[in-house]
Amino acid sequence: MEYMTVKNSAVFYSFKSKTVKHLSLLLILSALTACGGSDSGSENNLTQPTNVSAIAGNMQVTLSWDNVIDATGYDICRATETITQPTNCSVHQNGALAVDQSSPAIISSLINDTEYFFVVTPKNANGDGAASAVVSATPSATGKLNDTGITLCADFAIGFGATPQNNLDCSLTTDADGDLIPPGQDAVSGRDANLATNNDNDGHKGFSFTKIGSNGFALTDQSSTTFSCVKDNVTDLIWEVKQTTAGLHNKDDVYTWLNTLTPANNGGNSGTVNANASCESNTDNTCNTQAYVSRVNIASLCGATNWRLPTRKELRSLVSYDRSSPAIDAGYFPNTNASSYWSSSPYAPVSNNAWSVFLNVGFAFASDKSNGHHVRLVRSGQ
Repeated sequence: MEYMTVKNSAVFYSFKSKTVKHLSLLLILSALTACGGSDSGSENNLTQPTNVSAIAGNMQVTLSWDNVIDATGYDICRATETITQPTNCSVHQNGALAVDQSSPAIISSLINDTEYFFVVTPKNANGDGAASAVVSATPSATGKLNDTGITLCADFAIGFGATPQNNLDCSLTTDADGDLIPPGQDAVSGRDANLATNNDNDGHKGFSFTKIGSNGFALTDQSSTTFSCVKDNVTDLIWEVKQTTAGLHNKDDVYTWLNTLTPANNGGNSGTVNANASCESNTDNTCNTQAYVSRVNIASLCGATNWRLPTRKELRSLVSYDRSSPAIDAGYFPNTNASSYWSSSPYAPVSNNAWSVFLNVGFAFASDKSNGHHVRLVRSGQ
């Protein structure tokens, strides 16, 4: 028995061999090792895509990101819940994988007013790289936004004892204390600053509303204080108006959050049938958002039967940030409580929470679905 030694550019092998067959096998193993075909395999060092953004449109979301060095393509996992396994996308609620994408990528055929979550994973011949952070967006039929209602500017007060000031004339460069009033603030752009769109006759500054009667038609006299609905002429959404009288639309009624009809849109938790709530019916299983929507549609508010709970984005579109308690144009939305109003949007990190909007100052926050909050319904305009 003799020893044979075989060498390639990287490794030496020596063992006893009686036949050439052993040498052939050894050459194959040696070649595989030299080509990276050993048991350890080749490591994929593709980095995580950064600056990932998701912009909602009508039934679609446009994703963009910074390209990753050495990546030849990207796979995009989408779902209606937050994503923890991007390479096993189908395990998530309504999970679907779009393969071989590039930036920007348009993900279409989505359901409007539903929050979608996305993860981008780079890849090349060696496999998948590191997945991006999770981003989300909610497609909408309107795709239109109201302005903020802010028409004055703030200063940049610096130094010990300096007094910051708001409500300053934006045309000034400094305030009475000599502090700088920075240019480019919110108040100097958008509908609020445009003379063609900031007429207060139909709502504060850039807002534009039309009062609608119980029959579904715009009031001839828009100065009337008796109306049932309001059309937002910017977003084309039509809103319920709350009333002080007892009945279905009473301003003080509160409801728990419930959605058993569309599981894909409830964040994995349907909510609470009735707890911590008080509404006009005061009977079991009726003081929740789902039951309230049903009763309003049966009653055909303003002649329509397609009323629904607004998304978080839709509800926040009513906020006028120049005011508080409540942060809304009370001329068109009277009887609004400076309190919390439910949206239809579930809160992805916690399944038993949903988004609400605090109309005292206008910020959104996550709230347990068993809590009692006010409701203002919406429908798409025509």
